[in-house]
Amino acid sequence: MREQKRILEIQAEHCKSSRLDLYYQWKKGQLTKEGYAAKKEELTKKEAESKRELEILEQQMAVTAFVTEALEEKMGIMAVLDAEGLTKELVDELIERIEVYGEDRIEIKWKFNV
Repeated sequence: MREQKRILEIQAEHCKSSRLDLYYQWKKGQLTKEGYAAKKEELTKKEAESKRELEILEQQMAVTAFVTEALEEKMGIMAVLDAEGLTKELVDELIERIEVYGEDRIEIKWKFNV
């Protein structure tokens, strides 16, 4: 997940710097106004998509971290987790539902009584 996060951050930054390059090309007369506008819009959309994906990934990472911490605290089963961290299979086995209410409130409904 961290590698994917870094890739999305790089993609968003690349779009931003590419838009600046386009602006300089337009100012130098290397691009028409229409060509500049079309390419700028395309890069803006790509940047927005990267940022949306990054936001979703960050939420998933927060949930994973929260669940891992809860498991460590409540059950002491960190040995069950592999070096990669919490797996989808383990989440499916232990958690019935996760409800995210905002940046600072997450509720986990376990498949068993804690």
